[in-house]
Amino acid sequence: MSASPSDATLTISPDDPSQTVRASAAPYLLVIEGQSSLLCPLPPSGELLIGRAEDCPLRLSDRTASRHHARLLIDGTDMTVVDWGSHNGTRVLGQRVVGSRTLQHGDVIQICEVTLVLHAPALSPKSRGLAPITLFRQRLTEEVERALRYGRPLTLVCMQADDQADVARLALALTTQARLLDVVSREDSHFWLLLPELATEERQTTIAVMHRNAQQVSPTIRCGIASFPADGNDADLLALSARTAASMAQPGECLLAEQAQRTQLIGSHEVTIADPAMQRIFTLLERLAKSTLPVLIHGETGTGKEIAATALHVWSKRNGRLVAVNCAALPEALAESELFGHEKGAFTGAVAQKLGLLEQAAQGTLFLDEVGELPLAIQAKLLRAIETQRIVRVGGSRELPIDVRLVAATHRDLEDEVKQGRFRQDLFFRLVAARVVLPPLRDRRREIPMLLRQFLSRAAKNLGQAPPQLSDGAMSLLLSHSWPGNIRELRNVCDYLAATCGNGVVTSSELTDVLHQGGPLPSAPLPMLPHASPVAAPILRNLETEIRELEQRRMMEALTASAGIQVRAAELLGMPIRTFSYKLKQYGLAVPNRPSK
Repeated sequence: MSASPSDATLTISPDDPSQTVRASAAPYLLVIEGQSSLLCPLPPSGELLIGRAEDCPLRLSDRTASRHHARLLIDGTDMTVVDWGSHNGTRVLGQRVVGSRTLQHGDVIQICEVTLVLHAPALSPKSRGLAPITLFRQRLTEEVERALRYGRPLTLVCMQADDQADVARLALALTTQARLLDVVSREDSHFWLLLPELATEERQTTIAVMHRNAQQVSPTIRCGIASFPADGNDADLLALSARTAASMAQPGECLLAEQAQRTQLIGSHEVTIADPAMQRIFTLLERLAKSTLPVLIHGETGTGKEIAATALHVWSKRNGRLVAVNCAALPEALAESELFGHEKGAFTGAVAQKLGLLEQAAQGTLFLDEVGELPLAIQAKLLRAIETQRIVRVGGSRELPIDVRLVAATHRDLEDEVKQGRFRQDLFFRLVAARVVLPPLRDRRREIPMLLRQFLSRAAKNLGQAPPQLSDGAMSLLLSHSWPGNIRELRNVCDYLAATCGNGVVTSSELTDVLHQGGPLPSAPLPMLPHASPVAAPILRNLETEIRELEQRRMMEALTASAGIQVRAAELLGMPIRTFSYKLKQYGLAVPNRPSK
């Protein structure tokens, strides 16, 4: 990347992205390409050619840019960018330039992997309004990608208006206050503000002024703030975090996404509820707790099935115990005795009468975890006990009444187990009077940053030390991880990090091996390479071909290790995401399917 004249450019060190350059009244372009940045001064009038060709004053090294990609036309207080029919196009604030487009101070021009930020305060101001929601979503996606690649700050604000009569006045107040670099949009009763390039203190001041101006129009407006990557590493998660914070804020309040949570003590469990889906599930559990219906809880290992069963018990009116049993750990020969009890002398070793779990849970709740592991013979006796509310102890002849509520849980598909003949259909229908499905952690990423902070703080406190901080790269990697072990895996990772982090900051490089310890990620078989004979002469091949094959193989390995997530695969290889996507198409590589959710 170069600009002419060469002595008029100033390179900014990539090792210090916070380094600032003294602003000048003269217009210039901040050019960001790869890991470096430079300033390209602009003349008072004339044109600036941009492309890969040697005759371009602003010469790009990006191979995906055209030789003559775009022109910048400058005429006093007017500036226009013209796309020269390039193959990959030129974008301004996320919109593709068709022909030409008039520029404003603060506009962001994207040419393939190169970002140009225009500094020209003397340009004639242009009126602006709300951006269409489709353009806003596209711009949000592009800004997230830029923030991820260059480590730049990005903030998303959601303002929820309760009074529809003030919507038009709110739109005027927000668009007037916003910088030209910002994007303001509206979706129903929600206003969205995309605020790139705002450091922490500047962000707080800017949002406070915007919120104060909005309150003058509508005193009850609710505001939610989400920051990249602490509250989300993609557009969807950032939007969900900001919207959730706005919905949980009090009228007139401005709430950070990390504060938009509800911590509740359920039995001995401290539960963080932040994801909207989990809020609905716990509301459902609270309603089901008031009934006596059997409940079947379905979810992957580590999703919190025991916590859900505990909630059903402690929120009920039953005054007995909650008795939990892992059916997979019950020896088949002792399962009947454990559940129904036995009389003295019923079998060898039965030296005394024993109350079964069904009797121990009298007036309370029996939680059968992994109920699908029960033997078929026990399933038949359990069905009769549920239907009649009576049992017979092993070795006994007298029926005993019981009063117990049954809650069962499984990670298996019981309907499929019924079809395979491994689970009784009649018992299945008795257990599934009410069903609660707990989503895996990868489907409730809204809670991951909060759980990380909570578990790291708890683990560090147990060690008598301060909790380690997560770098932006580490947080992004943790948010992209598939978490096959769910909350249990996340807690183990936090315990490990608290114990091993020596400098107080966890980086992405320290996490790769740690995350893989939770279990092998899905991998595609690699082509077998022929074993060379130790005495055979080396077979020389075209070096460029070998490098290309190695690059393809490494890209497929990275996609496999990242479960098909391209952004994470590119990060593992240290390759810009645009280059990665371009080479995927160039080589015709197929992205492996992500694990089903």
